[in-house]
Amino acid sequence: MKQDPKLRAAAGYDALLGCWFGRLKAGFADDVHRKRWFAASRSFDHALAERFAPLVESAAAGGLGDWSATPRG
Repeated sequence: MKQDPKLRAAAGYDALLGCWFGRLKAGFADDVHRKRWFAASRSFDHALAERFAPLVESAAAGGLGDWSATPRG
């Protein structure tokens, strides 16, 4: 059975947003996640690259256009 493209897209951007922002409280990321944005960390960069490289490649090839169909995408 083929997965609904909207569900597949949501799984991709939900994982990405969750990794970057964590669980939002009143629309804001917690301190741990905010600190990551401004601190150099090879291990965090490597983990992001390993986990999300396929999304970056897909975006570069124009394959994530369906993300624009929702506010979170």
